[in-house]
Amino acid sequence: MKKIHFTNMTNYYWLAILILALALIILATFEMIPLENPKYYIYMRAFGFVLIMLFWVKDIVFKNYVRWNNKAIYIRLNNWKGKNFKFDKILSWEQTEEELRINNLGGKSIAFDLKDFRKQDQEKLNDILTRHATR
Repeated sequence: MKKIHFTNMTNYYWLAILILALALIILATFEMIPLENPKYYIYMRAFGFVLIMLFWVKDIVFKNYVRWNNKAIYIRLNNWKGKNFKFDKILSWEQTEEELRINNLGGKSIAFDLKDFRKQDQEKLNDILTRHATR
């Protein structure tokens, strides 16, 4: 059975990492802090870019994941192209053991194949939709 990786983007852990990375890059680029060895600016800048890379690496490494916050959800299952949904635009959804079908207000219906995924991951996905998309 395949696993779905979930990331809640409302926690401030990721925001703190991105702010730290941006601060390091800006401080090192404009040399705002006087340092004895100029190589430290290169290390600071490189560490900032590594932090940003850590933020985006899961998008490259994991093929199946769900990322959400209070306003939207991004679902990427079984392919390299995912779909973004705003919770206030979701009209309804129907989940079976075979598939998840999401109906938008615009009349579009998107289906995701769920038959190879773990049952607890399917339940967690349904729970996220229930908590955030229910009107």
